[in-house]
Amino acid sequence: MAIKIIISTVLLCLSTQIFAKDQGVPLCETIGVEVKSTFVDYQYDRQTTKLISKDLVLGPLEPQWSNETRKMKEVFFKGSSKIPVVDSVEISYMRSKDKKILSLNTHQLEQDKDGLLKVRDFMFDKSVQKPEDRPGIQTYLFKLKNKSVCKQVVEHFHAAEAQ
Repeated sequence: MAIKIIISTVLLCLSTQIFAKDQGVPLCETIGVEVKSTFVDYQYDRQTTKLISKDLVLGPLEPQWSNETRKMKEVFFKGSSKIPVVDSVEISYMRSKDKKILSLNTHQLEQDKDGLLKVRDFMFDKSVQKPEDRPGIQTYLFKLKNKSVCKQVVEHFHAAEAQ
């Protein structure tokens, strides 16, 4: 049985550039795609360990089942209709036994041996009663340039959530 997860994501353009030490030239070009609070329906197939989505091209998963936690490795290829910027994203989420509480983790960017951008070890933890009540996540995404890595992913909650 597939597990459906709805994640609302807001991606905003960012103008900052990261410069190389001692060279004074930008190595990482900041690229952002603005998407208006889009809900994406993810389906996780336990038998094939594939994350299935009608909107995105995604790769194989590495599930972790302990304590109702699943760890997903989402691979976004360049040219994707939704997120053409990032090559790879790793996301963890947690749900309670009543399936009402979700805790989402996203991670810091790094580069793997194939030169793909990945995100690891950058976490925010915010539980909501219903997935549809989760506000949009403002995420800054970076694109590889000259095979260097931009190591910043920033999540920002809407002002309403802080209240």
